[in-house]
Amino acid sequence: MKQIVLLNSILFLVLLPFKSFAQKDSLNNKKDSIQKLKFSFLVDAYFSHDFSSNKHLKPSFSYNYKRNNELNFNLIYFKTAYLYKNKRANLAFHSGNYAQYNYSNEPDLLQFINEASVGMKVSKKHEIWLDAGILPSHIGFESALNTDCQTLSRSVLAENSPYYETGIKLNYSHPSEKWSVNLLALNGWQRIASKTPSFSPSIGLQLNYTPSKKWLFNYSNFIGKINDLTPYLRNYHNFYFQFKSTSKINVTGGFDLGFDRRNNQTSNWKVLVLIVQKEHSKHIKYAGRIEYVHDPYNTIIPFEGASSTRKMIVCSANFDYWIFKKLVVRLEGKYSHSNSKIVDFSTLNNWSTIANVSYVFN
Repeated sequence: MKQIVLLNSILFLVLLPFKSFAQKDSLNNKKDSIQKLKFSFLVDAYFSHDFSSNKHLKPSFSYNYKRNNELNFNLIYFKTAYLYKNKRANLAFHSGNYAQYNYSNEPDLLQFINEASVGMKVSKKHEIWLDAGILPSHIGFESALNTDCQTLSRSVLAENSPYYETGIKLNYSHPSEKWSVNLLALNGWQRIASKTPSFSPSIGLQLNYTPSKKWLFNYSNFIGKINDLTPYLRNYHNFYFQFKSTSKINVTGGFDLGFDRRNNQTSNWKVLVLIVQKEHSKHIKYAGRIEYVHDPYNTIIPFEGASSTRKMIVCSANFDYWIFKKLVVRLEGKYSHSNSKIVDFSTLNNWSTIANVSYVFN
């Protein structure tokens, strides 16, 4: 309750000085070089139940829809995005279970901040922007906003890679709008504040290729120390593609490969995911997901006991019903199987479900 009261107070102070301006479709269009302010808002409420366990919280590698058998808010989110000629700024606040569990290592006040960045266009002839601050992650195809994701719950791949990052980003977009490149210097792996002044930054790269309206290909990486508390080196690679067919079938495939080096020993893990979504009508969408995780060194999944295999398969089915443009009801059933027992799972086979109602304005 204290979090929600503080969040509302901050939002009131942020909105008070601003005057609203008309919104246009593209921030990169030359006609858009005028002052404008865009608002986004999301309320994400849910009820989750685990049929295979009576534990109140989901395992440590899950950060969304964390609590079982109670009505709760996964995310309450508000964002303002500002553009004026060659300058831009983004400010977003949040509360709910996602913020509570995913930001638990951040200082108390910073746990309310979802995004806070400023940027400027550094070239008159080319689309080159320099942004700095708390930024959305450059890794992966899922975000904290469930209405931006094809499935209700997040993949293991998404839950164990950054949702946010802090640092400096240099972005270049090709005039054809088919290519874009991001170069980043970061405070670490999903970290806002570094506690050690001498902590060296990590680096990241993102390459995005859109050959047509149907296809998108992306490669992202992260190289460097995770943070100043666990200063071992991480070398992480993320690949994904998205395909949209004329029959309203959307396909997303992803593959992540990570390496951690600590005490002269290297651990590795890999995750593969495939999601197929069908847009049945204006109001109804279906989706199915299958995911494979191989984590022999317990880097992201807390397997019990000694085993060199340590594999997990996750399957889920989704049903989305858009009551109207801004309000959606989402249902998901999920099954996971592992060949080694996982901490916080009672059995090798786990069944769970989530019911969700979200209101979104953007």
